[in-house]
Amino acid sequence: MPDDQSQYKQLAMQWKRATPYLAAARRYDIEHQDTVGAITSLSELCKLSIKRTPLTRTSGFVEMYRILSRSNG
Repeated sequence: MPDDQSQYKQLAMQWKRATPYLAAARRYDIEHQDTVGAITSLSELCKLSIKRTPLTRTSGFVEMYRILSRSNG
């Protein structure tokens, strides 16, 4: 971290000069994103998570009550 005011000013100017380049890189990344691939990957991850999660016969309320009663007793 900068120690004095002049170092803070230098750092601020450096970020100010970098701003247009960072914005251009961000725009490029957004425009060239593989949206279909990302959605497909997330969908597969969700399916895998559902397969690995055991089904319960209780509602979330019952589970929460069980957990809270353990922590208070």
